[in-house]
Amino acid sequence: MDSSDDESDDADDASLPEAHEIDWSSASSILAALALLNNRAEYEEKSMYEQIVLLANNFSPSDIRPVYMLTASKAGYETKSLKMKTLKSMKALAPELAKISISIINAKMDIGAVDVLLNDNNLPANITVT
Repeated sequence: MDSSDDESDDADDASLPEAHEIDWSSASSILAALALLNNRAEYEEKSMYEQIVLLANNFSPSDIRPVYMLTASKAGYETKSLKMKTLKSMKALAPELAKISISIINAKMDIGAVDVLLNDNNLPANITVT
């Protein structure tokens, strides 16, 4: 292998995000990172939960554990309640990170935007429930 190959690999690695550089509480940040780290076909038809698990699995448990703790802290969890000793593998850690990330994403969702989406689909604006 010649040195020019090494340099191009370094340039590619430099543009890839590290786990702590991703905002795990933002759907757009998660999708942007997925676009850099995975093939579109791998995540395109998946739910946000599945996308987060897929993205997390690009990293090692030692990369994700601090991210998980920070994200849980953002969600209002006390770090002492997280049972970190049971979350040693990505099989256990990735789903837990996804659950917490989804809870934050859902909490930040703009209800006004949902109303606009509903009205844009030509649904009746005044529905009466009896």
